[in-house]
Amino acid sequence: MDGVEQAFLEIREAARQNEDIQGFVLTGSRGKGFENAWSDYDFALFVSDEALEKYQEQYRDLPSGAHLYLFTLDSFRERAAWGSPMEWERYTWARLSVDFDRTGGLIQQLLDEKGTVPAEHTQAHIRYSLNWFLNQVYHSIKCLRVQDRVAHRLEAAEATRPFLQALFATHERRLVPYYKYLRWELEHYPLHKLSLTVDELLNTLEQLLSEDSHRAQQKLLAEAQRLFSAEGFVDLFAQYRARFVLGYPTSVEE
Repeated sequence: MDGVEQAFLEIREAARQNEDIQGFVLTGSRGKGFENAWSDYDFALFVSDEALEKYQEQYRDLPSGAHLYLFTLDSFRERAAWGSPMEWERYTWARLSVDFDRTGGLIQQLLDEKGTVPAEHTQAHIRYSLNWFLNQVYHSIKCLRVQDRVAHRLEAAEATRPFLQALFATHERRLVPYYKYLRWELEHYPLHKLSLTVDELLNTLEQLLSEDSHRAQQKLLAEAQRLFSAEGFVDLFAQYRARFVLGYPTSVEE
């Protein structure tokens, strides 16, 4: 057993023994069941307000490869708030289970909430993402029209994020995973509204940077129009930019 694992086990056991620690959560790849031989030990302690400074001092110096988050319930509620600069971190808290919870399930509830798009923002988030996606494809095709192939592919590459944001959010308000988790997430938690297989989707996203970028965009556009029209966003595909990209010839050579 190396020093990192030993430190992790000692802190987890200390958390079980101390009443001022309200909960312990294994995070990162190990917490999601996606670890490999190089995975660090990432974990979070939820402590009482009065104990926060004590544990900040006690666990100030940990071995390299051990990463500890220290929260009170209120500080975690404020962490990675929707619309804040730390919003990108929210997927960190998805797919996790509390090791133990002295709050009667509150910590698990907070994790579940943090690991999704807030319900009150979901429709706006999907609409914003779809507009962003269509705008990226529009600019990509305009670059293709003047034979600027580098700009064409770069604009297409930036369409990946908004397409995935809208796609995941329309499935139980899910967040886009960090890309190293993308295949794992798609295979273990399928996007049932998607007509493409996992391999088809990933290959199409990869092709956005290739000589087949335009064809890949057309494939994503067709899927987006089918799926999101059925979800109540048909009006977006009637706008000028959407009509332009949907009507652009698929036979154009890059």
